[in-house]
Order: sequence, then C-alpha cells, then structure tokens
Amino acid sequence: MVNLYKTITEDTQVSTTECYLDGVELANDSNTLLLIYDESVGAGAAAKLVSTLKVTAYNRHAFVKFPEGGIKMSGIYADWTAGAGTVYYHY
Repeated sequence: MVNLYKTITEDTQVSTTECYLDGVELANDSNTLLLIYDESVGAGAAAKLVSTLKVTAYNRHAFVKFPEGGIKMSGIYADWTAGAGTVYYHY
C-alpha cells in the first residue's frame, strides 16, 4: 500500500479510479468548507457526499481520519471553497 495525498486549493478530481479515502484536513482563518464526494467524474452529487469539513475564524483547523483501511471509493472529488485542504488516500 502506498499512502498518497493531494493538496486542495480549488475544486479537484483527486482520483478517477477506485481507491480508499484515509483522511481529510482543512485550514483557513475564516469560514469555509471542503466537501468530499465518492465520484470518479469532475462533479459532486449530493447523494455521494462522504465528508464535510468546516472551519471558522474561531476553529481554524479541521481533520478527520477514517478507520484503518480507509473508506472504499469509486473515485474522489473535492469541492473546495477556500483555505488549504489535503486529501489522504491510497490504492
């Protein structure tokens, strides 16, 4: 298993193939969101939303680590608003 990560600074297709989502983090000094979808195409459908991270001016960092082995995904699409996000995954 090779652990990978991708820095998110715009809406991004992180993976177009089956993979495992290990974690997500987001940092910013104002209100923002990072939404992660189980999608292998460049868009997010509400029914396939897997994770929502929110930070505020008070809580400037959010992180979620999924259980050992990660969450099986058909692909990963990140819908970014602002800040610096990171998606951790493996194949």
